[in-house]
Amino acid sequence: MTSINYTYNDSEGAPSLVEPGEYAVKALRYETGFTSQNNDKIVLQLQIKDGPIAFEHIVFAEKSMWKMDLIVKAFSISKKEPLPKKGESIKIDEEFMQKYIIGGYAKAEIKVHTYEDKKSNQVAKFIVPKELPPEKEPEATFELTSESDEGEDVPF
Repeated sequence: MTSINYTYNDSEGAPSLVEPGEYAVKALRYETGFTSQNNDKIVLQLQIKDGPIAFEHIVFAEKSMWKMDLIVKAFSISKKEPLPKKGESIKIDEEFMQKYIIGGYAKAEIKVHTYEDKKSNQVAKFIVPKELPPEKEPEATFELTSESDEGEDVPF
C-alpha cells in the first residue's frame, strides 16, 4: 500500500458556502482536461479569503477565450508579472500557470452554484483592477558590427 501524508485539522464538516458577493481569492491549484466537446479546459481551485474553496472552469473555445485574459489580468498585480503582449501566442503549461496565476491573489464575485442538488462556491466573474502592470517590454534586438579603422586600438 502506498503511504499518504495527512494532517489532522479537527474539521467540523464539509467546506461551507459563502454568501454571494465580492471576495479576495487565492489561486491554489489547477487541473487540465477536456470538455465533452473535446475542448481544452482548466479547473482552477481558489481559496476564498480565510475560508472555503471556489472553482472556476475555463474552457478554451472560440467564444470563451476572453475569460483567460480576465484571469491573467486579475492575478497579474499580485504576481508582479508584466502582462503578455496583445496578440502574443501563449503556451499554457505549468511554467505559465506558476508565473501568472498559482499562488496569486485576485478579487472575484462569488456565487453559489447548484448542480444536481449539490451546491458549491463558484466564480461569477473576476474583478480586474483599474491599474494593471504594463505589457512585457519588447525584447531588445541588436546587431553586432565590426567596423574599425586599420591601426585603431580596440580593447576587445
